[in-house]
Amino acid sequence: MRFGVWHYLSGYVIIDIKGKNLERFLNRVVQSGGDIWHVRRTGSESVRACVSVATFYALRPIVRQCGVRISIAAKRGAVVSLSRFRFRKALLYGWMVVLALIIAASRYVWIVDVSGCDRVDADKLIASLKDMGVGIGTHKRAVATYSLGQRLMATDERIAWAGVSISGVVLKIEISEAGETKPDTSQSTEPTSLYAAKDGIVTELKVIDGKAKVNVGDAVVKGQELVSGILRNDEFGFITTAARGAVSANVIYVVSAKAGPTIEKLSLSGTEAYYNAVKLFGICIADEPEYASYTDETVCEYELTGCILPLKAERRLRQETIVKQSPASRQELEQAAAAKAQDKLNELIPHSATIISKHTEYETDADDAVTAIIRIMTEENIAEARGIYGQQ
Repeated sequence: MRFGVWHYLSGYVIIDIKGKNLERFLNRVVQSGGDIWHVRRTGSESVRACVSVATFYALRPIVRQCGVRISIAAKRGAVVSLSRFRFRKALLYGWMVVLALIIAASRYVWIVDVSGCDRVDADKLIASLKDMGVGIGTHKRAVATYSLGQRLMATDERIAWAGVSISGVVLKIEISEAGETKPDTSQSTEPTSLYAAKDGIVTELKVIDGKAKVNVGDAVVKGQELVSGILRNDEFGFITTAARGAVSANVIYVVSAKAGPTIEKLSLSGTEAYYNAVKLFGICIADEPEYASYTDETVCEYELTGCILPLKAERRLRQETIVKQSPASRQELEQAAAAKAQDKLNELIPHSATIISKHTEYETDADDAVTAIIRIMTEENIAEARGIYGQQ
């Protein structure tokens, strides 16, 4: 049996075996499932070998049956090394305190890194974070990264997008600045009208300036004038304005997407490897994986006794996974097709729209592929301002 990391962590014993029935003794140890390795002959009736701690304590009946004698030559391993500290408690406790402090400190934010600032002042962003209760020394669990970006965007109109993430003890803030601020055209003297950007049925009409051309309940088509910027146009002259307001309408979206008869799925490649891992204070210490994608399964777990630190050792199985086309069930095909259709909808529907209703249906093709058809009704502002041409 090969010597491995597990043997070092759990500890092992180097023993000298003397007697006439050495081969019989070694065979009995192997047959009983004992861990024994590095067996080498040191004399005509003596050998030296390494055994695990558990195997050493299980050797007594085999020794009596085979009529051999064993003696301890040395003790090795992490557990043995740590046990020597029992007479140097101050040093041991000192290391335990240092380790505990490092683990405790890793749960807090100690560095705030801001990137993407050009016109926006990074120091003001950090000050805004402090006002939100986030800064150096904040517990990572208290940082709501999913909503912090939106709150930062609201602090400065020049921020078009803000993203927040945590890497170790570093709070990373990435921002994208908006382009040059456009002048306020709400009071512009250029005559404009509001037109329908999409087909829909008008549900609400709010006119701030201009003359309404439609009523609530009217069906409108893309490009139709909704609010006119021409207030009067007769033999006495004309009066124009920059039409302002909002026209909400129910808009219907219909998209479809196809999946199958096979879909890409994570499957086992057949390549696997066993490895050993150690847990200390809930932190797992193990070799870096050789696979880009894999599954991890704990085969067995041991608690290392005789050690002051809460060490646990695990034997794990790591299996490589790869993406490949595989047969899929009806449910999996429906989910894949619906996901593709939803992605299309996300590109079409504006974020400000309110979803009123959603209906999904599925159709199966002759080749067993599934097509998802999603119909969504939204309520959204469909008015867009355009200049008045050829009216004067």
